[in-house]
Order: sequence, then structure tokens, then C-alpha cells
Amino acid sequence: MRTVGRTFVLLLFAAALAAPLAACGSQTQKRPEVTATWPAEGQVLPSGVSVVHVTYDAPVYLLNAGAIAASGDGIGIPVRLLQRDDDPTGIFVLPGPGSTFPVDAVIRVIVLPGAVANDEDHYALENFELTFQTGPAADVWVGRPGVATPLDRTTFAAGSDVATPAGQDAVALLRADIGTTQRVWAQLEDGNGTGAALAWFAPGDASMTAVSLTTSGGDLLATTSLMVLDPDQRQIVAAFRDASAGRVRIVRVDMDTATQVDGLLLSPAADASTAPYGLALDDDRRILLVACEGPAGPVLAQVDLATFTEIDRDPGTVGTGAEPLPVGAGPTTYARDNASVADRGGDGAALVAVDTYAIQSSVHGVFGTHVAQVINRDRTMRLAGLASYVATEGLIVRALLTSFSVPTAVAISDDVGAGPTGATSVTGLAANPNEETFLVCVDTDVITRFTWDGVMLTQVDLDDVTDGLQGVDLSTDAPGIHVIGSEVGALAPLAP
Repeated sequence: MRTVGRTFVLLLFAAALAAPLAACGSQTQKRPEVTATWPAEGQVLPSGVSVVHVTYDAPVYLLNAGAIAASGDGIGIPVRLLQRDDDPTGIFVLPGPGSTFPVDAVIRVIVLPGAVANDEDHYALENFELTFQTGPAADVWVGRPGVATPLDRTTFAAGSDVATPAGQDAVALLRADIGTTQRVWAQLEDGNGTGAALAWFAPGDASMTAVSLTTSGGDLLATTSLMVLDPDQRQIVAAFRDASAGRVRIVRVDMDTATQVDGLLLSPAADASTAPYGLALDDDRRILLVACEGPAGPVLAQVDLATFTEIDRDPGTVGTGAEPLPVGAGPTTYARDNASVADRGGDGAALVAVDTYAIQSSVHGVFGTHVAQVINRDRTMRLAGLASYVATEGLIVRALLTSFSVPTAVAISDDVGAGPTGATSVTGLAANPNEETFLVCVDTDVITRFTWDGVMLTQVDLDDVTDGLQGVDLSTDAPGIHVIGSEVGALAPLAP
């Protein structure tokens, strides 16, 4: 990607709007022309989309990342432009933080003049417009002992199981399609002794294909969801305990070839207690945050994804070090310049202002240990699910502020049919990226749904016949749920 540092660029976009012909000279000059897009004009996709790719007739450089507009069924969508170094003729249109391209909607994208310029420093004079249709939301994937199972997003009817390699349990599931190629990735509890602790499958497959990963000679282990899509929208990043090294290992895997491209051991020293328990990306998707336990206590390690190196967050100690945490390492999220690390072993949480080293800690006052933590679509609140909770208060809501707000405990009605199931633990928690809804699994067999209106989290009744707030009993069709998969919309193929 070219760095735009010339003086004339400062006024280029304004000149394009006021007097386009005068800004670059005659109309015979070569200007950027769009030759292809993904999705294509008028294309109907099978489900959602998370990125739009625009290809030009010659190399271009990004001139104004804000020279873009988009809407879904006529409602504006905050978007931004991005260019990758390995794609000189293309740009990507991405939803802004807290935004998504909606499903089941007509999407319109407008690239404004001044968005890009070519090697002759000329820009387009007219808007480029693209319209396409997204499809319905995909199935929800859940992890169960030895298999992954699709659930219909509306009825929760279970589809055909997909077997994991060698029967390992999936601790995380991430659906990220490439073009119209549908694919789900599974992080496994172990690599069957070989380190192959990541696998993928296409919906409809009977089994998964394992991915070989680098180890220190032994296996890779994971006890909780530690997998994200990295910022180039092409690679999966996952964290494991490297059993042989006794340390935390980060791996990066190319989704097109299903091969590892990077690996890194983090700074926490080797120990029987050293392991990762939380993983998140910062808002700019450039820094990976890893909540770890180690012999010196809980820490928050940070990895620069551009260089794939750990950032020194403990300058008082010789060598690279992670940032000490006042609470135990656990499920981690990031929003508005702050990482939130929940204590998986207690009722506390730490809020870390990543750029200033400032740390706050808070006790939410509700008995239970953190199983999972998610951020809502509009990035206004965090939702945590608790294991071994008492009474009915199995969820914790925190407003997304620069300081910890007083948390709110939210009750879960575990009624199915005529009465309560006696649930006492959240086993799976997931946010729908396309709307403000959340799925919560309690005691492995009951699925419940909640909505967020910006002020309150409200449980949705899933049984119109029975009185009260009802969940769905999956003990027959899909028993033993321990993780609910996350998802992103389809990504642009490499060669649109």
C-alpha cells in the first residue's frame, strides 16, 4: 500500500467535489476504473457478507478511507475502506466498529470520487455504485461431545452431526465463508497427541479435516474458546497451551489453504499452570490480546499482528513481558480502547486501558464463575455467562464505558414445557452479529434467547403455547452442548 504524503493530496478530495476537471486536468487523463466487484452487481448470496471487494484496472492507493457510503434496505450502514499490501489493484469495504451488513437485505455500496488514486495520481470523477442481495442468516453451530451440530436459527431443529477428528471435543466454532464456499472452523481440546488441534469442514460434510500445527514436540491443548478471525480477513488466529513447552502458543492459519503461516510462544514462563483463557482483538484489529495464567500470576499479553511479535508490556523487567492483571485470567473482550478480562475462577473482572496501562478491577457481587463473555453488535454493553450460579441469575450485563459501571445480574428462565429444568450453569453463549440477539445454553441441553434494546436485556419466549418464558429442550436432538459457535459473513474470494 502506498503512503500518501504529498502536499497536493490534502486538498485533493475537496477539489474533486468542487471542480473535478480543474483538479486533474483534461478528461483524457487515465483515471481508475472498476473492472470487477465481489459480490458482483445484482448477485444474490446464500447468507450474509462481512466485506465487499472492489477491483480496479490498474494499481491504486487509498486516498480517503471515508469516501464510501453504504445502506441495507435503505438504512445507512457505517463503513470504511481498507487496502492490503498484497492487493495493489483492490480495496475492501468493511463495516465500521459495531456495524454489520444485514442479512436478507438489499445492500447498496457507493464509492465516492477521491477514494483512490492511480499511479499517475488521478482519481475517478464519478461515484461507483454496487447493489447486491444478502441471504438469510446461517444455521447456528454448536459443539457437543465429539461432534459439531447445526441448529436452525429459528426453530432450533438439529441437523446432521459432523464428527471431529479422533473424537476430540470442539471448544470453539467459527463460521467464515469465502465467497460462496461455506466453511466452519473448529478449535479442538487437543490435537490427538500430534498438535492437529484445529480442523475445518463444509456444512453437509460428515467429518472434519484436521490442520497440522507447529508444536514444541508434544500436543496443543485448549479448554475454552480461543479463536478469532485476524484483520486481513484471510486467516484464523488461535491460542493453545503447548504441552511440551509448558507455555502459551499462538498460531495463525491461512483459511484458503488450511495451512499454518505463523507461530509464536508468548512470554509467560513455562509452568504446569501456564495456559491461555481469553482472546480478543482490539477495535482496529491490529493487536491480539491474550489473557494467560502463569507462574507469576495472571497477565494480559499483547501481540502485534502486523509483525506477529509480542509487545513488551512490562518495561520494568528485562526482556519482553506481559501486563499483570489484578484478577484471574478468563474470557476477554475489547471495545472502546479497553480490554475486559473476566475472572473465570471468581466473581471479579479487570478493565484494562490498553494504551495507558491503566487497570481497574471490579467485583460484580453475583456468585458464579465466568464461562464466556461477548460484546453486543452496537458495542454498548458486555454480556457474561456464569457457571455454577445460584438462584436464576446466570448472566451479567455491563455497560461499555471507560470505567466499570455497576453490573446488572439478569435471570434466566430455564422453563421447558410445564416447568423449570433446575439449570444452574451457562455452558454456551453467543452473540448474533446481524442483530441484537444472544443465545444462551444452560446445563448443556436448554437453549434460551435474549434481546438487547440498548437499555435492557430481555428473554424471548420460545414456546407460544406454554405459559411463562420458555427455552427449547435439546436433550433428545442435541444433548451435551458446551459451546455455541460465532460467525462472520462471507469474505471476498482471493480472485474475484
